[in-house]
Amino acid sequence: MPDDFYSFWDYCKTLNKAEPSKALSQIGLELVGPYDVLSEKLQTTNKSPDDYLIHWRYYHDPPEFQTVLKGNDSTEYHIGYFRDDPNSLPVLLAANHAKKDGVFTCVGGNIFGAVWNYMETFKKNCDPFKKLTVAGLQSKIKKQAENLMLPLDLKPDKVKERNKRTLVSTFNSLGLVVPYNRKTQVGYRHLCVENAELKKLLDRVSKASPQQLDKVMSELQPVLTATSIATDECDFGTGIELGLNILAHGVDSLNSTIARFLSTNYELMGRDVFAVIIRAHMNNRRKGVDLSIC
Repeated sequence: MPDDFYSFWDYCKTLNKAEPSKALSQIGLELVGPYDVLSEKLQTTNKSPDDYLIHWRYYHDPPEFQTVLKGNDSTEYHIGYFRDDPNSLPVLLAANHAKKDGVFTCVGGNIFGAVWNYMETFKKNCDPFKKLTVAGLQSKIKKQAENLMLPLDLKPDKVKERNKRTLVSTFNSLGLVVPYNRKTQVGYRHLCVENAELKKLLDRVSKASPQQLDKVMSELQPVLTATSIATDECDFGTGIELGLNILAHGVDSLNSTIARFLSTNYELMGRDVFAVIIRAHMNNRRKGVDLSIC
């Protein structure tokens, strides 16, 4: 995890020494996920390796995303670190309302910035009597971030730099960054359908009755076949794009398809950890907020 992850934990200990995970409860946030390791909540837990991989993994979360803060359970709001490669540090933090859809929004380049930007919105909607307290906490977080020389921008330079390397927009709005040789054009090709058409196909699969499913799947099959051909010809990014788009869409009858396309292409690309995560997630994909193994 990045340095700001640990610095934020240390900061939360100054706010609530007994329960740092609850330090932000007044603004509706709780530290979860890998913070449960620091709080030793997972110390007495005896689960399978796959269970740990899906600890606080929400319904639409891609393998690149790791939840560190949970918010309003009614919308299943959560914030997490996002990295394009499992061997690299996260490049941004994003937020999602899993109850609503699979769209993620960039909220900062470090966790101090993510929380500060969250509070900007929280202030506008909270009880007027609470605004002073929230503003005071926000000021403290800003000061600590400045002491650590961490930017509070929604999209700091490293996020803007990533945006330049994004090959295509994805349903989750985070975009696709994969190895691509622009000279040989190997590594990625566009899907054989536009996003709007793919969404319509997935909508039909999602709404199909058991009697209709075979017919509807036959309409999707050319997309699956063309993507498999792209994989065979070393355009691994295409299979990842399709898998991520189906995951973000939310159709749950295609979990095995998501796992197949993503795990195969992640492994061929050398992002094996993501392959392990997506298999574990699709084997036990859950809606709702009962996502802790503690």
